[in-house]
This record gives sequence, C-alpha cells and structure tokens, in this order.
Amino acid sequence: MWVYEILSNDIYFQILDKKNRTIISSLEVKQYHGTSEHHEPGLNKSEFFTVSRPLSNKLNDFTIKIYTSKRLIEIFELTNIEPITKVVFLVILTTFIIISSIILITIKYTLIPLTEISKHSAQISPSNLEKRLPTSGLPNEIRPLVFTFNSILDRLEAGFKSQQELLSTTAHELKTPLSIIRGEVELAPSISNELKTILIQDIDLLARQIQQILHLAEAQETLNYKFKYEQVSELIAEVINFISRIAKKKNIKIIFIEKEPVQLLVDKGMFFTLMKNLLENAINHSPFNSEVTILLNKEYLTVEDSGTGIESCNLPYIFNKFWRAPNRQISGAGLGISICQKITSAHNWKLHAYNQLGACFHISFKI
Repeated sequence: MWVYEILSNDIYFQILDKKNRTIISSLEVKQYHGTSEHHEPGLNKSEFFTVSRPLSNKLNDFTIKIYTSKRLIEIFELTNIEPITKVVFLVILTTFIIISSIILITIKYTLIPLTEISKHSAQISPSNLEKRLPTSGLPNEIRPLVFTFNSILDRLEAGFKSQQELLSTTAHELKTPLSIIRGEVELAPSISNELKTILIQDIDLLARQIQQILHLAEAQETLNYKFKYEQVSELIAEVINFISRIAKKKNIKIIFIEKEPVQLLVDKGMFFTLMKNLLENAINHSPFNSEVTILLNKEYLTVEDSGTGIESCNLPYIFNKFWRAPNRQISGAGLGISICQKITSAHNWKLHAYNQLGACFHISFKI
C-alpha cells in the first residue's frame, strides 16, 4: 500500500490550455508555475520537479504537466527502481484521450437535435408559415424553447391570415358598389356622353386595381395553390387566345416559339394570371403594328415586347408593389409585375427583367 500513498502525495498532474488555464487537475489546485527544468515548492512543503509536454499534434493547444516530488525521486534512486514518470504520463494521457472522446461524442449527439431544428427553421418564410419545428426526440432542456417558438409561429400565422382576409374582404366589398355606380352613370340622363366616358374609364380603372389587389392576396397565400403537371404550351395558348382582343386594338402580333415540349408542376389558375399580366404589360409597352414574342424551353420562359425597354435606373424597382415609372402614360396600379413575382416564387421559379430589343421578362424554371 506504500506505493499508492506515495503516488497520491508525491505525484500530481495538470492539463492546461494555451492561456495556461487549468482544464484537468489531480488536486483542487487552479494554477501552477514552473517549467521542465525548474523545481518549485510542492503542496506538502517538499520540493517538486516539473515535466511539461504538449499532448499531441492535434491537441497542440493543450499541455500536460507532471509534478514529482524530490522525495519520491530519492526513494527510487535509493531502491534502484526505474523512474515511473513516463508510465504515469502514458496512463494520464490515455485516460485523457478516452474521457475527451466520450465528451466529444456526447456533445455531438446532444447537438444533433439543434442541427435539425436549425434546418427546419431556415425553411420557414412568409410564404409557408404553416410549417412548424419538430418536437419529437428532443432533450428535455430544448423542448420548451421549441414549443415557445412554435407558439410564436402560430400567432404570426394567425396575424398574417387576418391581414390577408381583411385585404381580400375589403376588395370584394368594393367591387359591388363600383358595379352599381357604373350602372348609375351609364343610365343617368343628366350626364353628358363625354363626362360619362371619363367617369366610366375611372370606375373601370378602380375596378381593375381592386381586382389586382385580390390577385395579389391570392398569390401571396400559398395554401391557395393547387399544383398539377400541365403542358405549358397549352396553358400559354389559352392566355394568348384570351389576350388577343387587347392585342388587336393595337394590331400587335403575338409570336409563340416553343423550342421543345415542356411539362411542369404548376397551379393552372395562377399560371394564367402570371402570363396574362406579362402579356398585358408587353402589349401596353409595345407600339402599334409591332410584335410580342414568347419563347419557351425546358429551362426558361421569356416574354419580350417591342418597346423602348426599361430605363436602367428603374430596373431595381419594377417588382415593388404599387411602383410606377415616372412620367408613364399607361394607367394601372403598379401591381401586375409584383403579382407575377409572387406567383413565380410560389412555384420556386426565378423572375427577372432586362433589356434586349425591348423589355424582356425571363422566368427560370431551374434555380
């Protein structure tokens, strides 16, 4: 038993970090001083010799110190016992590696739920507020935090839906009185025909703006989308047939070039609104007796007009809601292109604009 008594009183070890702070120690001691070639007072008032070594190449931020009393060394010298400093060092190092491995594995296992939570939270956006963070398999310490975050999402989703419902309801309620006002103006005998024309144009413009607000509210609510695989060329043909009466007023020819058959997962109604807005915008900005070109392939869809293009200083703002170019002569609420962007985002497509021969709107199917 004398060996254990000597080891417990005459050999100490300490693991330090690069700032010389104690990480692990065999005693309740926080700090030692000294190097491998100096001796210093020990805890039992005897002299101690210190040996310092870095742990390994991968753990070069940590240093292990072995403190051996002068008395122990003298005992080994007297009894002709080989010094056991290296043995002690190897035992301590092996123990440290085992404990460190266990700690690292435990930390990694503990952080797995946090990594999953981080991935799910990154997928939540205003377009999919119905998603929630998973609560199964979480440590008890993290579960209350996730429940709180999900409850915040519940309130946020409820507030967002209330806002959308208010917008939609208000727009619906305004459509009926506008229709009545239009009928009253048309039948009023005391109003001149010239004034009737002006009033009816203003009423129709206001009704169009309200309709665009409804489309915007619908485009922002992803729960309204019903996706199904459709032949894109057939959907575009329907829009061209619908919009042709507007094109005929300016004698504009709509050219549709299909490079290859394209089938995509789309919401048919929203795609109709998307193409209708883009074609109306192209027709409005094209001169009389010109062309609007639609190009379709598996990677993208473009709609190009024959106008003067978009001023470079205005390109950053064209997708903003209610934005209209300065000195524009075409009436509108400034919502059509913003609606198009919402629809493309809901389909995981990318919409951007640039100038070619005229203004060109480019929809990338593969992001």
